[in-house]
Amino acid sequence: MRCARTVPGRTSSWNEEPPGAPAPSCAGAPGGCGLTGTVRNRKNHRVTASSTAKQVYDGLVLPAAISGHPGLELCNTVAGWGDEDPYDYLQGYEHVVALAASLGLVDGERAVGLRRAAEDDPRPAHRVLAETRRFRSSLYAVLTQDRPDEGDVRRVARTFATAASARTLEHVGSWGSRWHFPADLGLRVPLLALAWQARALVEADEQRQVGRCPGIGCGWLFINQTGRRRWCVMSICGNRAKARRFARRHAQDGP
Repeated sequence: MRCARTVPGRTSSWNEEPPGAPAPSCAGAPGGCGLTGTVRNRKNHRVTASSTAKQVYDGLVLPAAISGHPGLELCNTVAGWGDEDPYDYLQGYEHVVALAASLGLVDGERAVGLRRAAEDDPRPAHRVLAETRRFRSSLYAVLTQDRPDEGDVRRVARTFATAASARTLEHVGSWGSRWHFPADLGLRVPLLALAWQARALVEADEQRQVGRCPGIGCGWLFINQTGRRRWCVMSICGNRAKARRFARRHAQDGP
């Protein structure tokens, strides 16, 4: 069963399909939306990108914002952390822009300009996409591992420092002043805006509240303030785990 809800500017779809259900087709989409790609995790269970909650923003498929903190949403653009072949929602630079815009970190006008600039000269956009993916991987390691690799720690610290030094204070009339990332930063603006949010999470000591979904083909992160939250979305990963347990019990009981 698929439940869709529409809010201004985007459509969010929460899939509640049974384990092993075929992924929805996106025939006709340039390059495909990626939802038909199949991955197998280290336990050899068949999962697809449709196994995670997702939204459509500005015509692009993104993971739904379920973490409770914008600093974690970049990490949740991978479905199947730790799997042999995880699914990556960041299929192109335009997805990085859309992610930042969906979280309110980049305004609509700037998002349009960034995507146009990337179309005009794809090579810098590809470099920023690769940089974003590397930062995402290092950030995930820092947030989830007791002893992350020193290289990951250095990359995260370096990106945090770059984001902090890149911001400038802008006067906005009667509204006062605000910090923002100036346009001369070019295509790196979405990456630095996302990194700044992650930095704020770490500085606020919320890292200790970060939980990790144990669902197959997932591994998404979320703020777990009470310590009782186990799943990214109970109706997806939680229900699928229940279905697998039920199937195992019946298989053991026999006909």
